[in-house]
Amino acid sequence: MTQQTAQAVDGVRMDFAEFIRQQRDGDCAFECAAKMERLIEAVREKGAAGEFTLKIEVKPSTAGDGTQVLITDHPKIKVPDPKRKPSLFFTTQDNGLSRRNPNQLRFEDRAETDEDRQAWRARDDQ
Repeated sequence: MTQQTAQAVDGVRMDFAEFIRQQRDGDCAFECAAKMERLIEAVREKGAAGEFTLKIEVKPSTAGDGTQVLITDHPKIKVPDPKRKPSLFFTTQDNGLSRRNPNQLRFEDRAETDEDRQAWRARDDQ
């Protein structure tokens, strides 16, 4: 950038930080700051990376002599997904899910009979 292009004709040129402060009468800067705080909170809470994006849209104004532009800002954050603990399931014959292993006998599935009790007592007596 040359010295001449760095200065406006009337000596007033706005830098990018000042543009952000003036965009939407300061609301852009306040919204960006608030979104940044929410992003930092989410990153610290979830222990993963997030993103902050500021998209600036510039369109020619239909009024005036072509030296005016309309500028719209779009600040966005992408917070990290929470860490999720996986759950273990077993598949069933009909392609469903079950929390219990269908190949393992449960205690409730085995009815205790008098013969079982006698067999246990006999083993305990030995």
